Amino acid sequence: MKDKKVIISLKLAEIIRDNRIKKGLTLEEVGEKSGRSRSTISQVEGYGKIPKFETMCLICENLELNITDVWRIIKPEIEEQLKIEQPPPQERTETKEQTGGEGG
Repeated sequence: MKDKKVIISLKLAEIIRDNRIKKGLTLEEVGEKSGRSRSTISQVEGYGKIPKFETMCLICENLELNITDVWRIIKPEIEEQLKIEQPPPQERTETKEQTGGEGG
């Protein structure tokens, strides 16, 4: 069972890594352009760290990604995972008489 942070970090890592590689950039180059260390970019790509919002914006900007588009990619996966993990809601079987309400 995965929690939201794990889902976000996995998908975020995939998006960042794929776009960095597609653009032919190294971890060092993305880090330098973003004003962050190679280690920070590596941690983001390595599923270990969800960056601060400012760092995420800088990384996205330097990979020519729109932060809103990144969220649109991640959000459905979170919702789907949470939907799978939650038990179905219980149906309410009380009648008005059982709850003290009037019938009719």
